[in-house]
Parts: sequence; structure tokens; C-alpha cells
Amino acid sequence: MKIALIYPNFLSREAFPPLGIAYLGSYLKKFGYSVSLVDATFYNGYGRLSDELKRISPDIIGISYTSALASFAYRCAMIAKELFPEVPVIVGGPHPTIFPQESISNPYIDIAISGEGELILHQVLQRLESRDDIAQISGVWVKNRDNKNNFITPSVLIEDLDSIAYPDWEMFTDLPYYIKYSNNYSLFLVGADAPFVVPSASRH
Repeated sequence: MKIALIYPNFLSREAFPPLGIAYLGSYLKKFGYSVSLVDATFYNGYGRLSDELKRISPDIIGISYTSALASFAYRCAMIAKELFPEVPVIVGGPHPTIFPQESISNPYIDIAISGEGELILHQVLQRLESRDDIAQISGVWVKNRDNKNNFITPSVLIEDLDSIAYPDWEMFTDLPYYIKYSNNYSLFLVGADAPFVVPSASRH
């Protein structure tokens, strides 16, 4: 199963890549999924987004976003559905966690995940593959389904944090640009082979 994870950061040139998506990618790859990142941080418009999605031709499209990026996320969901009408669009991250009802009400979003995404998304993918019902998974909101139970049953927390592998920085094809735009920030990427960038004021 091919999964495209979209980070719809058309808003700014941030110094740090999204750590949550890097963890999610490594977790899903551990179970044999093919995971590709579509990181819009350094995109100029939506043309490259469309090109990347066409190149990946995913079976699942996931979008992770904060409230500040919600409008961009919804535009990405629209583009994804126009390109691949039958492919499920799943959203997660801070905004869907706090506002799952608003997120699932978007016409281009099929599933919203509220809470930590690794365990929940893996359960969703397993049930999608086996064509089992996903509506009863804690923390999952499904289009046109009764999701009231999710107010009562919270999403599953990851108790053993050591079960999560190091972030997958290999997904970030534009990682050198993060280093360029880090300016006076320290950019420390967790992982055995991850680069470490000291503050620019210390570089001579």
C-alpha cells in the first residue's frame, strides 16, 4: 500500500521540519507500507503538489496540519480528491485533534484522526485493507457516520514510547533547505544518521 503524507505548509519558511510526520513515516514503514512525503514548505503554489501526487499515485493520502495551516490543508484535500476521487483522504495533527467535527465536515476529507496518529492510523490502514469497519476505532471520525462515541472513548495513547522508531528524515527531499533557512536557530534532528546544525552565530 502506497501512502502519501502531505505537510501543507504554504504559510512560511520554517526552521524545523515537522517531527510528527517524520515519526509517523518511520512507524508505518516498520509495517511494510510505502510512505512518501509531500512537503509543501518550499513549494511555490500548488502545481508541484499535484505533480508529486501524480508521481506517487497513492492508495492513501494523509494530511497533517495545525490550525494555522487548515485552509491550505483543505485546498490540498480538494486537489487530492480531484486527482484521485476513489482514494481515501485522511487528516490528523493538532487541528483535527481539537476540531474533528469541523475537519470531517469538509467535503474532500473522508477520515479524521483525533490524537496520536501512529497506532490509530495503523489500525485504520489494516481495516481498510481487510475492508472491515473503521468507525469504532477510538479517535477515528468517518464521513457520514455517527461519531458520538468518540466523545466518550478517547483515542489510544502510546504508553511505550520506545516502540516508536527514530524519525525518518530520508523522506525529506528538501531537508537541505531547512538547514539553509534555519538562520540563527539550532537544527537538531533526532536519529542515528541525522545531521546536527549548530547556531549560525557559531559557524565560522
